[in-house]
Amino acid sequence: MTKKEYSKDKHKDARTRLVKDGINTTVFKLLLKDCNIYTRTKLYTFIISKENVKYLKEHKNQLTKALNHELSLFLGRFNNSPDIPGKLEEKQKRPALNKIDSLENVRIAKNRCFYCNENATKFAQDHLIPWNN
Repeated sequence: MTKKEYSKDKHKDARTRLVKDGINTTVFKLLLKDCNIYTRTKLYTFIISKENVKYLKEHKNQLTKALNHELSLFLGRFNNSPDIPGKLEEKQKRPALNKIDSLENVRIAKNRCFYCNENATKFAQDHLIPWNN
């Protein structure tokens, strides 16, 4: 289900249950007191300001890393696996393109790099296939 679909009135009860069951009332109150990032409208209803939503979106990567780090420290107390934080931050190794795939990509791109728009017959792999790590 998409966010747009889930936002419709027919799913209001499900959203209320999700918030009600998903966050402890004590935590909900402390978040308001400590962070002041939302306004409480009813017992289990709140509004987040556009400025705060914008901030959360802009800093999503940093917030995710901080949350993952805290979660890994928490899990490390219960898990015998060493270095959980290191495992969360492992870089994925990118497989090398074979020569046939590389030539095919150059042909498809009509000898133009999508990244730098240069014309050539041989490019670095990142100039043919974007890599998002």
